[in-house]
Amino acid sequence: MLTIQLAGHAIGLDCRYDYLPRLCRDYRTTCPPEWTVAADDRDLLRENPDGGPCAPAYLESLALYRKICERLIGQDILLFHGSALAFEGRAYLFAAPSGTGKSTHAALWRQVYGERVTMINDDKPLLHVTPAAVTVYGTPWAGKAGLQTNTSAPVGGIVLLRQAPENDIRPLTPRDAYPRLLGQTHRVADPRGLLRTLDLVRRLADLPVYELGCTPTPQAARLACRTLTQKETLP
Repeated sequence: MLTIQLAGHAIGLDCRYDYLPRLCRDYRTTCPPEWTVAADDRDLLRENPDGGPCAPAYLESLALYRKICERLIGQDILLFHGSALAFEGRAYLFAAPSGTGKSTHAALWRQVYGERVTMINDDKPLLHVTPAAVTVYGTPWAGKAGLQTNTSAPVGGIVLLRQAPENDIRPLTPRDAYPRLLGQTHRVADPRGLLRTLDLVRRLADLPVYELGCTPTPQAARLACRTLTQKETLP
């Protein structure tokens, strides 16, 4: 049995393989678990419907994270597919279809702003959505590069990326942002959980949300940073 702390909750993992204890080493806690998740062979098959060459230990990690997210939605916490970083006390999220370049854009922020940037999670962070604020939390599930930090920060804005020949950025209305944000969240099968997800995404859409047409250059990171922070003179 392994107990980890995610988004303020102690969660027990009944895992069969040693991959998860290594993956979650930065999130282990001695607190008693509030609840426990386990995955059987059917759950592992669900994560690999095409029967590709995936290790059972890796599939178990995906299955357990799915079960965790299905429980956390009841606490107004949802999984967001995107890259999350912290800069000067605020977090910013970058989302796009796979292969568009969200990790590349986050890397450009690290290149331009150095140690002023902390990677919270480069692939699957958790968002706690309340009427007052949205807080992003790091998780061990952080993509191929494993870029993550066990930390949290209030979300100051969201950027939806698209590749473009020139850099340009524009604000999105909540109505325009909503379906695109919904496409980046994990939607549970349970009807009540699905309704909760839809409501949480509606609140996400009320944050400052921008569409950034970007090139893979430092200038794109500078443009996004100036817009998100509303500071005209940033090094």
